[in-house]
Amino acid sequence: MSARERLRRIADEDADMWEKLRAAYRDGLNATNPDGSPDYRTRVAAAGAFLAEAYGRPAQAIIGDVDKPLQFILQSAFGETNQHAIEEGDEA
Repeated sequence: MSARERLRRIADEDADMWEKLRAAYRDGLNATNPDGSPDYRTRVAAAGAFLAEAYGRPAQAIIGDVDKPLQFILQSAFGETNQHAIEEGDEA
């Protein structure tokens, strides 16, 4: 079971936790600055987070240079250190 599935189960089965989650979003949507004015930054962030959780985030396109395709290279610093030691004749 994934972390998201576990959290979903808690939200579905624990009424107290569900009310806390609802209150957190409600508080964010009604946030104010210390002077009492609306905190629009927090309100927009809360609304965005709520909508992202409810509907998911839209897919993001990865746009690059056609002549230089995107490349992922996974390297381990440990592997390089061991390879360097082997090349030097100091097998680890």
